[in-house]
Amino acid sequence: MIRPSLIYVAEAPYPASKIVVMRLLTILSVAIGCLTAHAGDDRFGFATHFEQGWPPTPVMQAIASTGVSYIRDDLHAGSWEPSTGVYVQPAWDMGWLNAAKANGLKVVAVLGPNWHYTDQYDPVAMSNLAAWIAKTGLVSAFEITNEPNNAYASYEGSGLRDLNPRPGSRRIMSPSQMEVLSSDKNHDCDHR
Repeated sequence: MIRPSLIYVAEAPYPASKIVVMRLLTILSVAIGCLTAHAGDDRFGFATHFEQGWPPTPVMQAIASTGVSYIRDDLHAGSWEPSTGVYVQPAWDMGWLNAAKANGLKVVAVLGPNWHYTDQYDPVAMSNLAAWIAKTGLVSAFEITNEPNNAYASYEGSGLRDLNPRPGSRRIMSPSQMEVLSSDKNHDCDHR
């Protein structure tokens, strides 16, 4: 027999007021979950190609709506440093970097070769450029080079050292990069 003041769920009687509270808590939990997803999950991100011409609108909004925190894209070093020691903010890059920020996304920037240097992966030049770009506040982290076992090895030669010898995971640095990192006492570096 069902009494008007009780609702039976799975054969357990609950007062109607408790059902209302449980429903409100469920709605609140879903709302908080949606806000948290919009703020971003630092465990996930997308590899993107805005540098190669992807349109920031609507792609950036679509990525942000998935609940990830990060995108990873290229920043061509030579575009940011058009001549040795002269830094600029390329309009195209600034456009998609600002769109990422506006959509709550963090950026991992991949700095590729800088053709203005004899050593296109000069560690001091790359460090200086990364520090300058970081001042924009639009880049959260840098990855120096993309697929270092490809073109990078042809520039640095056979002196590459694998810093992370796990199957399927490689961090490769040249002896000159390792020297800069090991001698630089002013930066916190993760040498895993």
